[in-house]
Amino acid sequence: MKTTANTISRWETATYKPSISDLERLARFFGVPVSDFFPGLRPSSQVHALLSATRGLGDEDLEEVTLYAQFRKARQRKKKR
Repeated sequence: MKTTANTISRWETATYKPSISDLERLARFFGVPVSDFFPGLRPSSQVHALLSATRGLGDEDLEEVTLYAQFRKARQRKKKR
């Protein structure tokens, strides 16, 4: 996992939240999709597409994708006015 047992313990007790990269490593380790960590949520095809498109990106790249998505949403709101 490339992390300490202490960090994992903090994830388990919700002291810390794992990053997207951490969740991807956990999912690969256990051989499950990331969505398995969110029971009760049924990911849409859009969510699956987004997870697939961003798989393997580092935290910095994921932050850039998030900022771009926020920009697009703000732009759509402005057009609706």
